[in-house]
Amino acid sequence: MTHASRARGADACLASIYQPRKRLFRARSAATFPAGAAPLSYSATLVTVPTTRPRYTVTDVGDIAEMLDVAAHRWPDEPRRKELLVRLAGVGRDAVSQELAAADSSRRRERQRDAVGKIRELVDPESLLDDAAWR
Repeated sequence: MTHASRARGADACLASIYQPRKRLFRARSAATFPAGAAPLSYSATLVTVPTTRPRYTVTDVGDIAEMLDVAAHRWPDEPRRKELLVRLAGVGRDAVSQELAAADSSRRRERQRDAVGKIRELVDPESLLDDAAWR
């Protein structure tokens, strides 16, 4: 086999590999995709990864860039901005969880105070302490 015929064989092999890819990136309307599934091949990193979960695109500009800059100062050992965004989301989740827990605790204390007040209205402590109540 000559070098030229090997090259033609390699070209044919490469052509067969890349031929289907051209069809995958052809523009398609939203109606051609099944409901609840992501497009099968519109990005290099998510090829053929269908999901029913939402995906988000965040651009590193404006407020997001400022938040990531602050996060970079907070975690100087992390150079990846994507990881900084994940860390910020985790810190935000923790902060919101603490706020919700504090609000729940406050509501619980208020209900307990209301219940103690209602018990005093409904039950006479003297009658419970009197021996007649236990006879």
